[in-house]
Amino acid sequence: MDMQTGLASSEEYIDRHASIWAYARACGWRPRPSGYDGPHTLRDYLKTISKKGAHGEEFAYKTVNTVMTWVMERVTGCSFAQLLHERLWAPLGCEEDGYIITDPAGRSMAGAGLSATLRDMARFGELMRCEGAWHGKQLIPASVVHDIQQYTDPSKSASNFGYSSMWWGSRDQLPGFMAGGIHGQRLFVLPEAETVIACFASHPVAIGAANEPITSPQMVALARILRE
Repeated sequence: MDMQTGLASSEEYIDRHASIWAYARACGWRPRPSGYDGPHTLRDYLKTISKKGAHGEEFAYKTVNTVMTWVMERVTGCSFAQLLHERLWAPLGCEEDGYIITDPAGRSMAGAGLSATLRDMARFGELMRCEGAWHGKQLIPASVVHDIQQYTDPSKSASNFGYSSMWWGSRDQLPGFMAGGIHGQRLFVLPEAETVIACFASHPVAIGAANEPITSPQMVALARILRE
């Protein structure tokens, strides 16, 4: 969950041969070229990944790590989509249905392909801001939310942003944490400012290095105004 696995998997979106695109084609998230003979399911794709380096040492964001949700499915006997509905969607009173991409075998991607309304995404952010409590019920343990905010360990990222349990946190901006998706999707949770900011976007470049300088300063500036 801290993206410190030693797997031979690359997330370079500008490289059409990168692992992320092989993952996407196996899931059916991206078109398969004529004569395609690669993996046709997420399970088949996982068999092609080899080890590179030691686990638990170097930080490198790899979408394929989200397949760890299969552990939850095995333990509970419920699909990822079912768990999401029972543990979060229904208790939060989300206004609209959510949709998630599945591979040809019916497995949820988990690392991408979840569609939700902006208002429902903000609901989830508000749940995290309130330390996992919603209308008197503890949907997520407060200790989990506290652990997510321990993103200051420099070994987890060489950049200004730290990473913990699939959330990002900034070391020199307003205290809080953020869920970030490609092309500029953002969910900022800023407890000190009593603020949650949900943001959809369609930046032409997928990677955060291209769109973060545009998105984050605006969101942090807004949060500071609200706090004052």
